[in-house]
Amino acid sequence: MVERQLIEPMKVKFVGLDANENRMDALYLGQSLTGIARVYNSVGHFYFHGQFRTSEHSEVRVQVGPPKPGSIFYLLYMLLVHGKLALYPELLFSLAELAVPAIVKAMIAKKTGQTEALNKALDVIDRQNERYHELVRVNQGNDMRTREQLIGVIQHLVSQNRLPMADMAAPVGKTVSEVRQIPAKADQIVIDPPTAESLRSPEEVIVGDVKNFRGTITALDTKTGAFKFEEAESGRELRGKITDPALATPQNIYSHALDTKEALALVAKPTLREDGEIHKLFVSDARI
Repeated sequence: MVERQLIEPMKVKFVGLDANENRMDALYLGQSLTGIARVYNSVGHFYFHGQFRTSEHSEVRVQVGPPKPGSIFYLLYMLLVHGKLALYPELLFSLAELAVPAIVKAMIAKKTGQTEALNKALDVIDRQNERYHELVRVNQGNDMRTREQLIGVIQHLVSQNRLPMADMAAPVGKTVSEVRQIPAKADQIVIDPPTAESLRSPEEVIVGDVKNFRGTITALDTKTGAFKFEEAESGRELRGKITDPALATPQNIYSHALDTKEALALVAKPTLREDGEIHKLFVSDARI
């Protein structure tokens, strides 16, 4: 067998909550790594063959190396495995360093409705296409020659990888606060709590922009961060999770507001249902 490294090893880092003690739930770790492997296998297969994978078999193999001492992160290796040496233009490997992470970032942004992040990722992919448009034509037909066709490719990859993307986000909010994929030559991909909620939700839920919400906290679980909130302007009850580390400190602003029924302004990123109604709030800060 001949192996060729597709991109430089990528860090997969788990941060926050249990990971602060350099450990995390083993079941969620395994589930997340499985999801990550399936997503990158699917993207790598499409990148090199111009075809959507239709079975578990692929010449793209995703492996992980051991975590470094004193942290919880793994090195992710993407390999092309052949019975004999395959002939691919060297430029295709070079541009994969940016294109492959950008495709994964675009998939996450498309699934979670984060338009700005999607457009930035598509811009990166477009720039790679411009640099090897003749190679794209030979190896991938015309699938990624226009922005509309590229969005169609991303949507197909999202549809094909809904469960792996949910698995990828499995530990977030349960045993870690974020999963970060850190390519050697591209921007990191961060799965934070609202993004994880959207990826895991069985219904269509998108991630909104950070906003201020003023009202009173009516219920609070200081261990999990789950809370209920009555918005002052509308009187509606909202639910969500407080991700602000300040919640773990004694006499924090959230517990104080619950005890005193004092109004406060939450800084939160909402997840939204298809009709635009708020699904959950993810609170990063607050002030009286």
